[in-house]
Order: sequence, then structure tokens, then C-alpha cells
Amino acid sequence: SSAREVAPLVGALHERAEEIDGLWIQKIRLYKGVTLDQMSDEIRVIKSTLVALEANDLEALPVAVFTRGFVVQMARVLNLNDRRISDAYMKFFRSKKT
Repeated sequence: SSAREVAPLVGALHERAEEIDGLWIQKIRLYKGVTLDQMSDEIRVIKSTLVALEANDLEALPVAVFTRGFVVQMARVLNLNDRRISDAYMKFFRSKKT
């Protein structure tokens, strides 16, 4: 992903909250140069959970309250608006989780 591809994604969330998924979070993480190992160490969440979150493997994720907490922490590490990111992610999570 080039900076030109990712910058509009970041900018869009500053305009308005929208639905985002784990792939969006992964693109931003890669754009910012943060590895999964670094993220895992920083927020103290096992790597397999982060992999599941980024892969949209919702069945492998814990209940909503914990998943939201992980997204909030990831957003903070990535210097994003944690409230907007977590709200937008949870919109996706709730729409897909069975």
C-alpha cells in the first residue's frame, strides 16, 4: 500500500465516522510501519487475536466489549481517533457477528 492509497482512508474518518473493518486497520498499521509483534507487545494482546481482528475472523474474537478495547488500544498506538475508530469498527463487528 502506498501513502497515496492510505491517506484518504485516514482523512475520511476525520470527516465522519463510517464502518471500517480489520483490513482497514491492517492497512493503516502497515502504512505507519508498526509490526504485529510491536502492536502485540504494546497493547498486551496475543498476536493470534490481532491476526484474527485484521482478517475479519470474527468468530475467533472475544465478546464485543473486549474486541472494542483492543481496537481502542490499536487506534491509540496508530495515533488515530480511538473513539471514531472503535465506533466505526464496532458498527462493522455488530453487522457481521452472528
